Amino acid sequence: MSKVLVEFINTWSGCDGYTRAVEAAAAKYKEKVDVKIYYAGKDFDYIKKYGVIFKGTMIINGKKKIDRISKDIIEKEIKEAVMELEWLEMERLYDYIWIFKIHVISLNKYAKWSISMAYI
Repeated sequence: MSKVLVEFINTWSGCDGYTRAVEAAAAKYKEKVDVKIYYAGKDFDYIKKYGVIFKGTMIINGKKKIDRISKDIIEKEIKEAVMELEWLEMERLYDYIWIFKIHVISLNKYAKWSISMAYI
């Protein structure tokens, strides 16, 4: 099972409240969300990935960048990412069921054919 990766770049001490909000929102989906918090001036890994960032920024799955942050936006974006992940997993499961169904139908056709050949 894949997980949602939520990265938050804390650029100054005023972002500490948002850091706690990200961790609290992700805790609701602890089995489906990984959180990585970067602190500007201490961590430099994010610069290679996203470049220099000057304001608190949340990045979801390395693709979606949110820099207009509030507690409500944090919760909404994490919830949407988890729902999207669940939707993708459901689609993948549906594809497996569909493939299994096709194999069962094709096996039934051969079974009927072999049974009818046995009666001839």
